[in-house]
Parts: sequence; structure tokens; C-alpha cells
Amino acid sequence: MASIIKFTLIMIIIIITIMNVNGQQRRKSCNMKQIDYCLTNFYYNQYGIPINERQLKRSCQTTRTMYECLMDFGQRCMSSALRETFILVLDSVTKQVFDICNKPINHPDRLEIFHHAACLNRNAQKIGKCSEKTRDILFYTIESSFWDRIPIFCCNIRSIFECSRLKTKELCGNDAAIFAQDRSNPFRPLFEGICSYYQLSTRQCRNRMLPFGWKTNEDPRSPIYRMINSFF
Repeated sequence: MASIIKFTLIMIIIIITIMNVNGQQRRKSCNMKQIDYCLTNFYYNQYGIPINERQLKRSCQTTRTMYECLMDFGQRCMSSALRETFILVLDSVTKQVFDICNKPINHPDRLEIFHHAACLNRNAQKIGKCSEKTRDILFYTIESSFWDRIPIFCCNIRSIFECSRLKTKELCGNDAAIFAQDRSNPFRPLFEGICSYYQLSTRQCRNRMLPFGWKTNEDPRSPIYRMINSFF
């Protein structure tokens, strides 16, 4: 089960993309406040990686609540084409989590979570330093030209993943790094499906990284600005 930072990150990116494309809101309730409600309830009801069955059960419940909340928004507020894409992405991100939730108590996959949780939670702040620029990366992606958004997003998020992997390996060992970055990260299959072409060592990423000292021009009053700042 991935950390809350990665899970929330992909959800915000999905929502930003949809709202930018959709443009028109079909009902008064179809606005960023509804999305913020879905994500905020999930965000503040998570307490790191579960260390036992009780915490895992609570994490599964809050994830299910968020899923149903966002699914309701998609059904009410999106065109059929956007809704199909949104559901596909939402199902892809949550599938791994729900698979764990549906497995029986004492299943090896559940026990693996508990095995690594203590070290990962204890070092969450140090590992989390790799994600300090997430807020700026999101704004930099949004404010870039349409055709540059995917490569900029892919290259910069891959940089965060690599930093997190190395720091996790240093603090908790190689098995924990593989678990956290690959086996328990529901965002990873979707990310690689979109971003496999963009590797840090290639020319595709050479001029796509967040510039040093870059600052956003996004209006602080905009719903997107307020939402991203509330999570990052």
C-alpha cells in the first residue's frame, strides 16, 4: 500500500487534467469544492502505512469512501468520454489497494505491509524530503504548454521516485525500497504506462526538469491553487 503522498498526488493530477479539459461544469455542485471534499476527508483520515489489521481495515474504509465520492462526482459532472477515462484511471490507481483489502487476514501480502511499516513510518519525514518540490512540479506542469505537460510531469515525478527509492534503501534496506516503490505503489503501473519513454538519463528529460528557483504565476485565488496548497 503506497504512501499517502503518492496516492494524493495522482488524484490531484487527474482532477486538474479533467477540469482543464472539461471546462464547463454541468451543475452547481460540480466544482473544485466537491473534489476537495473527497480528497480532504481521505487525506486527514490516513495515518501512514498500516502496522496492524485494525489500521489496515480503517485505511481500506477511508480509501473506499474516497473512491465512491470521486466516482459520484464523475457520474454527475463529466461527459461520457471524460467519465470513461476518469473511471479507468481511478480503477487503475485503487485496484492494488482494494486487492490487499479483499485478501484474508494473515495473508502474506498483508503481513508484508506490516513488516515494512514500522521503518517506513519512522523515516517518513526523511524520505518525504524527496517530495518537497511536488507542489512546484504540479504548477510547473499546469503552466507549461499543452504538449510539454506529459514529459515535464513524467521526468520530474520520476526524479522524486528515484530519490525516494535511494533514501528508502539507505534507511530501511533494499527489500523495503522495492516494496515501497514498486510492489505497494498503486500509482506505479499507471505511471510507467504513461511515462516509460521518459527516463532521467535520456535527452527527453534533459530540458524538462523544474528550473532552480522557479515560482508559479497561478492566481492564489484560483481553486486549483488553493487545492494544491492545501495538500502540499
